[in-house]
Amino acid sequence: MTIKINGEIARRPLVNGVRAEDEISTYTIKYQLEDYPRGHVVPVEINSFGGVAIECERIQKMLVRHHSPVDITITAIAAAGAAWIALASRNVVMHEKGMLHLSMPRVACDLSSATELRRQADKLDRIAECAAETIAQQRQRRGHDFDEYYVLDLMLEEAWLSATEAFKLGLIDDILYDAEVAA
Repeated sequence: MTIKINGEIARRPLVNGVRAEDEISTYTIKYQLEDYPRGHVVPVEINSFGGVAIECERIQKMLVRHHSPVDITITAIAAAGAAWIALASRNVVMHEKGMLHLSMPRVACDLSSATELRRQADKLDRIAECAAETIAQQRQRRGHDFDEYYVLDLMLEEAWLSATEAFKLGLIDDILYDAEVAA
């Protein structure tokens, strides 16, 4: 069984005590991870523009701390928080036509006071720093030489990277070509 992160990552309110069937959240990922015995590789496919920053960061941490190795395949796009999740895994493979988008977390702006907006900005900065640090640590374990400031710079640039560019930068471990998918 492959865990699929296809779509928006967000925790939705329960409807009549039931979760939405297509919800992608810490709850649904945790539930799927329970099926994997210790030591077995957990395959995860990602095709997502991200979603709620704190949910993405929690899923990222959950996968990093899981007792079994996690291998990620980016099938089309991993953007924003979905990219944080992907890049923090043990092994990252990206489809040759896929895209990787690194960005800073965002929050929908409502009519708040300046004080509340500053508080929200501080929280978003902390989320970005934690995500970047986790990505850098995982990539260092794979032998790549960069730190969280390198990742934060890419996030600040709002970098859109092809599979080839992501591979050259050391963000992914391999590229999956159409011929390999067909075989």
